[in-house]
Amino acid sequence: MRRTIPIILTFLLLIPFASAQEVTFETEGECQEFNVTVTATNFTPGIYDVKVDVHDNGQRVGEIYDPVGGWQSTMYYVNGALQVEERNNETHGNATVEIFAETRDNVTMLARIRQNEQTWDSEEREITQDCPEPEPVPEDVFFLVTLTALLLILVGVTVYKKR
Repeated sequence: MRRTIPIILTFLLLIPFASAQEVTFETEGECQEFNVTVTATNFTPGIYDVKVDVHDNGQRVGEIYDPVGGWQSTMYYVNGALQVEERNNETHGNATVEIFAETRDNVTMLARIRQNEQTWDSEEREITQDCPEPEPVPEDVFFLVTLTALLLILVGVTVYKKR
């Protein structure tokens, strides 16, 4: 019994020094277009893949920009986007990705990183979009555009019939 007490005390003293791995993200943007910075803390140094999933009412409604593949669904990762390095006895890394939400409604975002077959998630957060209301087209402009289109069709038909 006396031998187990020092072992237990040593274990309890070391608990505060054990750091948990954490994935977090911050967003910058207001309406549909966001820069999302994903941060990984206390991970093994190395290269990680990154994705930010965007949902509205359970439906995926986002695109992520991959410098290699262009815009693609947020179902996919940006490979090798995050590098975790050790500095001052801590490991830390972050990557910023561009996200486009295909809706003007509020969305839910979740950041995920991957290395090999293992994945880690951030907390899921609701992002409030501050989108301005679209300006309605004035009736006189709508009428003018419609009249111009009909006139062009009439001219086209007349020219075609003369040939």
